[in-house]
Amino acid sequence: MEILGHVESCPGCRERLAGLERDREEFLRLHPYSALKTGMERLERRSERRRAVFLRLLPASAAAIAIVIGAWLALPTSPGVRTKGSVALSLFLMRGGDIRPARPDEVFAHRDRVQFLVSSGSHRYLLLLSVDDAGRVFNYTPGAAGGSISITPGERRPLPESVELDESRENERVFALFTDQPLSFEEIRPRVEEAFSEVKRRGGTVKELEHLSGPWSQASVLLRKH
Repeated sequence: MEILGHVESCPGCRERLAGLERDREEFLRLHPYSALKTGMERLERRSERRRAVFLRLLPASAAAIAIVIGAWLALPTSPGVRTKGSVALSLFLMRGGDIRPARPDEVFAHRDRVQFLVSSGSHRYLLLLSVDDAGRVFNYTPGAAGGSISITPGERRPLPESVELDESRENERVFALFTDQPLSFEEIRPRVEEAFSEVKRRGGTVKELEHLSGPWSQASVLLRKH
């Protein structure tokens, strides 16, 4: 309630919240539910079970989450702040009834919901993917997209879907790849697998895999599971 009161009394927070709502409405216009449903049905036919459940934010829950995140981002000490024009990936943790920025040493658990925020600089496309310590690569791009999605350039913008983590205990490295032309997930997957294999040959894990070579700007976060 303290955060809600702050938002209602703060012109800057109200403006930020209005901007988040405009971004959400624009995404829903470009990526309607019918397209999401078709994509999810296609994923369900795959033999490999998806390790995370994408949760499209309904208007009421989106507004509530946007209010809390907007209030956090309005604070001078809020996490994820970057120099204007740079790219960044940060996240909020939704556990039970709490929504807060994830700590640098956060340990994630089954059924935690993760809300990613991106700073894209001037780039127009985003591909969000992860690789875990078993070498499996997963597509976290919103809307069950087969490749990059179009994004509005800006700073610390919440993506329109959150991710609910499953019971896997493998640590994951999540990459946000920012480009000016769309990328195909299936074309990028082998490059990620190769990069992880090289790190593993040196005795490393996804913790050491902080960079993917390629024609993109990038940012990453580590999801610790144990």
